[in-house]
Amino acid sequence: MKKFLTVFTAALMLNLSACGSKETEQTVTAQTVQTTQSTTTAAVTTWDAGIETLAEGEERDYKIEDILKNDLTIDGIPVSIPCTLNEFLDALGDDYSVKKSEIKDYLGGEANTKTRDYVGDATLANLYYDGEILYRQIHLLALEQKVDYDNIIVVGYMGGGQDRKGCVRLPELVPGDSVQKCIEVYGAPDEVGTEDKEIEYLKYKDDYGFLFISIENDVIYRFWPGLKSEDVDD
Repeated sequence: MKKFLTVFTAALMLNLSACGSKETEQTVTAQTVQTTQSTTTAAVTTWDAGIETLAEGEERDYKIEDILKNDLTIDGIPVSIPCTLNEFLDALGDDYSVKKSEIKDYLGGEANTKTRDYVGDATLANLYYDGEILYRQIHLLALEQKVDYDNIIVVGYMGGGQDRKGCVRLPELVPGDSVQKCIEVYGAPDEVGTEDKEIEYLKYKDDYGFLFISIENDVIYRFWPGLKSEDVDD
């Protein structure tokens, strides 16, 4: 399994486990990634709720790139993806931070992932607010094998919940909205299914990026916007 997908799957499962009524602190380690790599199987599509997906050859009247660059906010603060990690944290303000040690834990020493504009080493970081972990994951590409915030590119972000810090939102769609409203705003998704038999989702995607929307009890629970990525050897 590609390392980029492995790291993101580890982030997804950590984020899911931390979203109960009582969140307990957990530490993301390279061992977590290795365990996920050896045990994760292909996604099983079992949920569709009668939702029609985008017809083959049909195009939307909007681009994922425009959503990533112009429509995302975190706690009401506009953010634009892609950007450097420094730019991302500067936009959010002094109360938000990451830990360099967590980023370093995932750096593998080689460039292994590419997007349309960047090639680097897949890594991630938890977002902190006032020193407290939020269990919100920033997905990153390190362009060099060192923790330099100006050479680490934010290529995705996962954050959900209705009233929690670090929640990513869209102008016309927020956690708690119905699946039907999502379809009214963004049209038919490209995919509908269940990830790892636990997480119901809608996925919108194109050649530039994706918008992964987690569903719980037929309402939106979490957004995961990001750039399309693939292995550098493909």
